[in-house]
Amino acid sequence: MLLLRSDDATLNVQKAAPQFASDSTRVIERCDLIVLLSKDVQSSTSVNEASVSVSEIAKLAQANLSGDDSNGDGVAGSVPSEYGLVQLRKELEAMIARENPPYVTVDQWYLFNLVRLPNGKWVFDKFRSRRQH
Repeated sequence: MLLLRSDDATLNVQKAAPQFASDSTRVIERCDLIVLLSKDVQSSTSVNEASVSVSEIAKLAQANLSGDDSNGDGVAGSVPSEYGLVQLRKELEAMIARENPPYVTVDQWYLFNLVRLPNGKWVFDKFRSRRQH
């Protein structure tokens, strides 16, 4: 389980992080299954054998995008155990919308990725190099 321990994270983010981690469990499980099925494809000895796994991989990938309907209520992603990335994104957007003061992007970067937060605190953003790509 993801535990958020950041001095500059708001209480809203700290409270939402464990729920988000829990709600993303099924997506991660599907990813793990995709990896296993991919290994089956790699080691398969026939096209027919591989195509069965490839078909299942496609279904799992689609479920990871838009959710599935494992409870049979006719709605994909209606509960966290069915979530895909579409539902998880909505959850993140709702968390950001609850930020008070409202979330804003950082306007200016300073030496060594130093940024000033809206609350006036200065912090180092060690992830800036990842966002530039």
